[in-house]
This record gives sequence, C-alpha cells and structure tokens, in this order.
Amino acid sequence: MVNKVHDFAELQSAFVSSEPDVEIIVEDDIEITDTLQPAGTIQTMLLTSGEAGRKTLTRTMYDGVIIHLVDPISFTMEYLVLDGKNGGNDDYPASLIYSEDANSSVTVGEGVELRDNHSHWGGGIFVSYGFLIVKDNAQITHCTAETSGGGIYLLAADNGIMYVGRLNPEHFQGFLPLFTNEVIITDQQISHINNRHPGVFERVSSSLATIVNDPDYVAKDERYENTAILFKEVIVENFDEHILLVLRLKQGTDDLKYMNSIITLWAVSKYRWDAYLRNYHLLYIKE
Repeated sequence: MVNKVHDFAELQSAFVSSEPDVEIIVEDDIEITDTLQPAGTIQTMLLTSGEAGRKTLTRTMYDGVIIHLVDPISFTMEYLVLDGKNGGNDDYPASLIYSEDANSSVTVGEGVELRDNHSHWGGGIFVSYGFLIVKDNAQITHCTAETSGGGIYLLAADNGIMYVGRLNPEHFQGFLPLFTNEVIITDQQISHINNRHPGVFERVSSSLATIVNDPDYVAKDERYENTAILFKEVIVENFDEHILLVLRLKQGTDDLKYMNSIITLWAVSKYRWDAYLRNYHLLYIKE
C-alpha cells in the first residue's frame, strides 16, 4: 500500500495501516510532534521522499524516540533526513530510530541523514538483538549519548543469554520509567532454576514469552529494588501450573546487554498461590 503524506497527521495515519506491506512517500518537510510506531500488522515498511527531493522529518515539542519499532518488522528508510533538532534526553531512550524486537531488521539506505540528536543510549540508532544495515552513503552526524553509542548502539546476542520476549508497559505502571521492554534470561539463571526447582523450566520454557507479556498479576518485591513478581497460570499437558516469576527490571545505570532479566521462577500449589496473592502488594490485576 502506497501512502503519500504531507503533514504529521497523514504520516501518523500511514504508520498504523492495517496492510502488511506499506510504502510511505513524504512529499513535504514535516514536524514530528510524537513518536511514530508502526502497527503490529505491518510486516514491511519503506519510508522515503517523493520526486520533489529529499525531505526532513524534524522532532518538535517532545524529547522521546522519533521512530519506535516494537513489533517484528522489516523497516527501510531512504532519501530522508531525521533531525533531532539538538534535543533528546539524558535519562531515557530518545533515539531517532529505536528497534527493540529481536526479529526486526532496520535498513538505513541511500540518501539518509540522521542528525543532531541526544539520547540515554544510541543517539542515532538503537537496535536490540535485531538486524541493522547502514548503506555506504548514509550519514549519522552530531548524534550523542549519555552512556554508549552516540551514532549507533547495536545490542548483539551474547553467548549465555536467551531472548525471552517483551513486557507490556501497561502492566508495570508502578515501576515507571521502564528503560526497555525486552526480557532475557542467562544460562546462569536457568541453571539456578533447574537446581532449585527441577523440571519447572523445561515444562514452562515455551510459555515464558506469554508469562512476561500477559501475566495474571504483577506484584512489587519489597525485598529488592526494581524487582517484580509475575503470577501466571499456564496449562502444560492439560495440567494447570501456577507459576511465579521474579523479574529484575533494567535501570539506567545497568549494563545495556542485560535488559530486564528473569532471576528465578517456580511452580506452587493453588493453596500457596492464593497465599502469595494475599501477602504481596499487587500493582496489576488482569481483568
């Protein structure tokens, strides 16, 4: 589906198209007043300028991410300028392009300039575990970061780290700001779970993405800072498993590669499940 856009409203509408393949042709310079996030239905997106020449998308009136890729997508930008207007933020992500899905790819193509931006990390581009292609004549200029990756921060998968899935920020209002939605688990923590709770990880590993994305309850672990306890009832081989999962939430001072990290998980009886629910301070209850 081809969309020719002239202003922010038209551009924003094109980003939430219900079509799987979207081409957006920018016909005029546009001021960006809020983050652009492609709809989850979009599988491929091309963002480019029209025949009149290269256009500029300039962030104004806010200091967050310009293009935020949350769901799996193949995103390509050509013959456009993304201008942060020397804005951004020291304390949280404000990249020009921020991709946080491990199955996404970002191509910064011919005639692209990313410029004049500042972010907590990845001033120009931040890519989490996904794929990044930057063409030879693309430019990233005057982009800086408070921590790492002024122009580009590419977070690559390390040995010993398993990508799990993404949180839904609406379930973690009591922990804001979230520095990322990504969740990982290390081999070390998997070994810990297997030693302390034999068989549980093997039974529920295929349900981990669902547990972190769609918990039944979320509680704050008062014993540890920035730590949540997720409750989820899952069905394994026609048997209800009552799972508790402890999740340490990423903080701005943490090493970037660890993201939100699963500390442990275990299965409990229905009696113990109800006791935990009574004793913990619940911040989210699924309706």
